[in-house]
Amino acid sequence: MQIHEITHKRVDEAMLGVGAAIGRQISGALQRKAFGGVISPTGGATMDRAQAVQLGRQLSNTLTPVMMKQWAAAVQAAMARSKDPTTGAPVTSASELSMDSKNALKAELDVMINQAIQPRSAYNYNDLIKSAGTDPVAQGRARATIDNISQAADQIFKATMDPAAGINTAQAWQSLMQDGVAPAQNMIAYDAGGRDDPDIRVKRGSVPTTFEIDVGNGTYVDFDKTNPTHAAIATKLGVEFK
Repeated sequence: MQIHEITHKRVDEAMLGVGAAIGRQISGALQRKAFGGVISPTGGATMDRAQAVQLGRQLSNTLTPVMMKQWAAAVQAAMARSKDPTTGAPVTSASELSMDSKNALKAELDVMINQAIQPRSAYNYNDLIKSAGTDPVAQGRARATIDNISQAADQIFKATMDPAAGINTAQAWQSLMQDGVAPAQNMIAYDAGGRDDPDIRVKRGSVPTTFEIDVGNGTYVDFDKTNPTHAAIATKLGVEFK
């Protein structure tokens, strides 16, 4: 399966659930390292890390409007559940929500972002630092990405609560996805630490190109296509070996 097929096949599915389907869109592509779905020792990976960052940003452009619609729906649902204490009618502005409702709505935005980065229920983007391992450069990259996500999320939330604040929401969403979600997915895919999901990647420095697999225990070993467990994980990830 090619990357563009992954993207378009599930765009409609992404509309069904807040965050989770979106996460499958982005992480499904990036965590397969943009292999294009077909890997061979002679062909190697079709994209290196820098190219995968660009792919992530392209996928983010596709999915940003989906997330924006889901956020708008979440806001409308929160407003419909809230009543004006004086009239008993539903509130007409997000700014009229109670503090508890606002906190719950902000938590829902965080869930959307977390699931877009890594569609695991327990993931928190502040844990991105774990993906950096002990590499100080990777750690710095992770901290910068965490800051980008936090700042963009805050801007989106503030703009929702106060449309007159003059915040460019389109720019905030673009920053969230291109400077936050896409780089975070790339770090989870390429950096050393913090994984507990099965993964297949290029074995660094291998000539000709070979591959290694993490079956979910955090340790990479040489990929063996005759190993039923390895083959099953490759099938699950949508990666085909020739």
